[in-house]
Amino acid sequence: MSVPLEKCVVKQCGYVFLMERSCASAGDGGDIGFFVCPQCGTRVEADTAMTYITRRLPDNVGDWPDEGAWT
Repeated sequence: MSVPLEKCVVKQCGYVFLMERSCASAGDGGDIGFFVCPQCGTRVEADTAMTYITRRLPDNVGDWPDEGAWT
């Protein structure tokens, strides 16, 4: 099982958070067509057929590497 992690698109924030995605018709109470960074509140437009729920990570989780660090 993988953990659905995302990184805030705002460079000054860069917060890493959990994001669950599901079909919008599932009606799980999330935001339809966008997600919000739980740290800075930035709203990011996304797939309008999907529902998004974002959550903060526990404080003891390590930092996400900068772009390109995986290569």
